[in-house]
Amino acid sequence: MENQNNTQNVEYVDEGISLQDLLMIIKKNLIAIIVFFVAFTAVGYVFGKTRKPKYTASTTMLVSSNLDDVAITTQYSYSKAIADTFISFVKEPIVLKTAAQELNVSYETLKDNVSVKQVEQSLIIKISYTSLSETKAIEYVNKIAENVIKTANSKNESNEDNYPLLVGCINILSSADSTSVSTSTMKYTLIGAALGTLFALGYVYIAHVCNKHFSSTEEIERLLGLPVIAGIPEYKFKDELLAKEEK
Repeated sequence: MENQNNTQNVEYVDEGISLQDLLMIIKKNLIAIIVFFVAFTAVGYVFGKTRKPKYTASTTMLVSSNLDDVAITTQYSYSKAIADTFISFVKEPIVLKTAAQELNVSYETLKDNVSVKQVEQSLIIKISYTSLSETKAIEYVNKIAENVIKTANSKNESNEDNYPLLVGCINILSSADSTSVSTSTMKYTLIGAALGTLFALGYVYIAHVCNKHFSSTEEIERLLGLPVIAGIPEYKFKDELLAKEEK
């Protein structure tokens, strides 16, 4: 009687999934995991291969001060400030809209595909343009560089400089004549592999949650806190085996 009461008072305690259980779950679903991973990786690779390559052309420009009667350190500091100004100046509408009109493209197209950066800690700025066409990438970036100089040295109706501090401070160091090619194959392959891993883990988790059966005697003892005394093996009667053979 006392044993029966003790048995009735046993509570189901879920201690979570142990490392051993996790490895067992992964082992049971290993084929599904591999299928998800390989399938998504392959899709990502194929998708990346079908994407058109992008071409990037770059023009470098040298910034220098127009102060001749000051110390070298002062000239460098002034030129550095001017270089920082030109980095923003290149992407200003007044520069890009003029270039867009001459190239017969939209201002948004130029703005979205042009980038400007300073080369390390030098007075050189690098203008880059990315396009699906190698010819256009070279043509557009060179035109933008030309318009930077033209706009910086422009004058108003009174023949006065529009930007006195920028006049004569920038020149083309090297024009673009070639491009670098970038493809999306590796990027989309990695994205596919990551998605495949996530979907595989999601599938394993759902399969585990939906599985209401015990997979081992150890799992029963751990979850119920009771020793397994005996088990009933699966037994198939002779007629069942004969029926399967006939099918």
